[in-house]
Amino acid sequence: MFSRPQARHAQNAYVTNDLDRALAIWREEYAVPEFYVFENDMPGLVAYPEYRMKIALANVGGWRSN
Repeated sequence: MFSRPQARHAQNAYVTNDLDRALAIWREEYAVPEFYVFENDMPGLVAYPEYRMKIALANVGGWRSN
């Protein structure tokens, strides 16, 4: 239950150390058709490669209004 009236669930976030396997699970088990995958490319991160993130986004179901 949401704490605010008329609130809607909009996002989930998961952290993994094996993104390829996680995406395969989402495709196989939950029929997520595609993901937008990118890395956090920012100036200065070249000096700190251990802080790079690979991120995957998916839109499942879309937004529905009442």
